Amino acid sequence: MDIALSGAGQTTICQATGLALLRCTSQSVWRVQKPSFGPLNPPPRQPDQDRGEWGRWDVPAALTIYAGASPLGSYMETLAWAKPADLGAIGDVFPDDDGQDVTPLITEVTQEWADRNHMPPRSVPRGWRDDRRLYQLALPPDGWLVDLRMSDTVAALNSSADLMASLRSFLLGQELILGDLLGRDRELTTRVAEWIYGQVLDDGHLPHGIIYSSKWGVDLPCYAVWLRRMADGWAEVSEPTRRIQPAAGKAIEADDPALHTAADKLNIVIH
Repeated sequence: MDIALSGAGQTTICQATGLALLRCTSQSVWRVQKPSFGPLNPPPRQPDQDRGEWGRWDVPAALTIYAGASPLGSYMETLAWAKPADLGAIGDVFPDDDGQDVTPLITEVTQEWADRNHMPPRSVPRGWRDDRRLYQLALPPDGWLVDLRMSDTVAALNSSADLMASLRSFLLGQELILGDLLGRDRELTTRVAEWIYGQVLDDGHLPHGIIYSSKWGVDLPCYAVWLRRMADGWAEVSEPTRRIQPAAGKAIEADDPALHTAADKLNIVIH
């Protein structure tokens, strides 16, 4: 049953799992990556590794890539590292007896770096652009993504006794909510991904991946795609998710409008 517009298409409720599904129709997605790795060569994850270092929707023994529905979304997700955390005031870190200094610590850091001829905080050096390419990929021509933005999906997750038992020690409350899925706890999110990864849908197939909202806004859909064929040892050409020409990707130019829009939203500077 088609119920609502979601991203590029309508969602359908899986009769076997209750999950909200978005059909794959070879939609274009965008991924920033170094050409030395390529866009379809993510690091494999092993069960004994620290999940705190994983991507949000990584799965043990699987290969997971991340992409944005637009170049802007891909840049926003990739450049988030350059947005400095709130360091607080100088007095919060270096209290003294003369009263708390309310000068932002980032102001002091910026001045010290300038005195030493370093690039200021919030700067992205040209080397970052030179070392990377923007790749356009096509999602599989058929099959499904699980839409984590939909209430039906959240309800289906909460209805799984096995999943909820595995999440109990990581939940802030008694139930899984959207805030948990958007949070920073990779122990929780990767276990949700692992459960979804193994679900057989009502057409007998496994999901290709997940669609979710960027932490920077619901208007920036993001995708986590599981490269199941490559994880089984097959070559890249066997994957239903594929590169779009030029296969070598597009150089990230300093005057790229999407890049500068991302920089403005993140309050960073591109060089």
